[in-house]
Amino acid sequence: MMIIRLSNALMARLKICSLTALPPAASPLCDWAAHEFTFDRARYILAINSSSLLPMVFPARGLVGGVAFLNCFASNLLQHHRNLELEDAFTRFIDPQLACMEFSKVGNPSTTGGLNDLIKNLRANMAVSDRGLAWHSLNLGRIPMKSIKFHSPNEAHRELCGLRLEP
Repeated sequence: MMIIRLSNALMARLKICSLTALPPAASPLCDWAAHEFTFDRARYILAINSSSLLPMVFPARGLVGGVAFLNCFASNLLQHHRNLELEDAFTRFIDPQLACMEFSKVGNPSTTGGLNDLIKNLRANMAVSDRGLAWHSLNLGRIPMKSIKFHSPNEAHRELCGLRLEP
């Protein structure tokens, strides 16, 4: 089962009234948190993996309900794993779980705080660079983070997929 933990702002945007906080997903690759933000009058979604903190940003345009969000999330998740050269891991571990996707509320306030911190960094990067969202997702994933022992989220996610980077 894939769990997507939604911020209150994103729940309101998708018109989802109330959710309970679910326990962690059986696979750490299948537990994500998502938050909506605006930049330059456009809306975006920032999603992070709850274990590796791998960030993924995609446009929120046209996402008016839960089904549209889930479809967009799944297609962007596949593309992001392709960009990270992790398509095999996606096919093996994540794709089978996409048939059963559930929404949950973000249970941990520090998750929302972490998403907000990443959004501040992302807005600053987007203000000075006109590169695409895929580049910004990959770039944001290169920042070492204390909560994952100063690894970058990209490295931590590769380790979750069973792939270790060569030193």
